[in-house]
Amino acid sequence: VSTQSTGSSGINAEYGGEPDVAFEAILDYVDRDRDGFVRLEEYMQFMISRTTENVAGTDELTEAFRALTEGGDKPYITATELYSAMPSDQAKYCIDRMDKYPDVPGALDYTNFTKAIFQLNTSVNSG
Repeated sequence: VSTQSTGSSGINAEYGGEPDVAFEAILDYVDRDRDGFVRLEEYMQFMISRTTENVAGTDELTEAFRALTEGGDKPYITATELYSAMPSDQAKYCIDRMDKYPDVPGALDYTNFTKAIFQLNTSVNSG
């Protein structure tokens, strides 16, 4: 998505001829490199950080992933479980970034992914 206010495909960040301060604040967060485009990676980082901003810690998010598993007690999750529990773009983002869980075909390691998300949120929120 283009965040530049020029051209018909861009997003106009002005309101009544003046810059929209609230919109600019969102762009500062979503388009962190301010290159004028929100790449899928930036969007997904934003969406996951929004989803996890009220989560107290990695244990809580790990338990949320565990609850999505069949039976609610597996130490891994499958792509099918992710796609059934969240929008497809968010599921794909998770699947693309989760390590394979050892010795279980098609299983994904949500514990290490959760740790990585919290490390990412810490660096994004402090930067």
